[in-house]
Amino acid sequence: MNSLEKLGRPVNRFLQQIAESRFPDLKQPDGHSAFLLLQAGKREKAEAAIAKVLREKNWYALRNKKEFLFYDSIIKLMLLLGLPINPELLKSVKEAITNSFSKESLVRVTTSSGDLSLLEAICAIPNTTIYIWTEGNKEFQEIKLERTGAANIVENAKGKIHIAKDKVLALVEILSAVFDDEATILFGADDKLKNIRDLKKNLSDGIENLGQICCVQIQSPRTNGEEKTHSPQAFYDLVLESRNANPDAKIVVVLDFDGVVCDTDGALQGEGTMRLLNLLNVGAAKVE
Repeated sequence: MNSLEKLGRPVNRFLQQIAESRFPDLKQPDGHSAFLLLQAGKREKAEAAIAKVLREKNWYALRNKKEFLFYDSIIKLMLLLGLPINPELLKSVKEAITNSFSKESLVRVTTSSGDLSLLEAICAIPNTTIYIWTEGNKEFQEIKLERTGAANIVENAKGKIHIAKDKVLALVEILSAVFDDEATILFGADDKLKNIRDLKKNLSDGIENLGQICCVQIQSPRTNGEEKTHSPQAFYDLVLESRNANPDAKIVVVLDFDGVVCDTDGALQGEGTMRLLNLLNVGAAKVE
């Protein structure tokens, strides 16, 4: 063992202690972490354990119950999976999460030109201005936007991307930039009904040509009382129908990223699970 390796052990123990003291309630029951399950040769159970952690999102670290903290979340994820905390593994887990995203992660719809991502389909509608409107950790959002190709699609369409801490305030900025003397019709989409309610409340008195502010959900659109959620296809059809009915109007479409433009949950629970499983499998083999 060289001197750097000797130095690394106490440093890693120190990092482990910091992580465990920061998130004291995250230890899994003995033998139930994905890493230990893999060491015991229980691959299917380990895969299910990883998928469960990602699906339940209790690995998210939030400041003030809202602001997503990227690196803290990776550390929480490592603790939940039973991984030791060290810089090399932290980097590998971060890469497993970020590399889960690709062009295949974009939500898709059917158009007259064939199967396209929702983002490409909206951008292809003439005289339509596109905005991606999202909140969260800037680094993580930019990685997802880049890896999925969404950033490039928006740039080519001369649209804009807003990564904000407060989505309502960000929307005010967007609207102040796009609404002018022209006839402008606004469409907006978010995957959370609460955000839709807040937006409708804030926008209903200020916009004359409010197309629709829709709750778009990738899985199982439903009607809840008077509130209806739309599939991505239904939302695209609404915008296209408005364009056909108002050929001279300027249409502004504001899309949430996670859950509308990108199937974030699907990417993490699918590709993310397998990447983490392979990473843990290598680690378990080394321990053996």
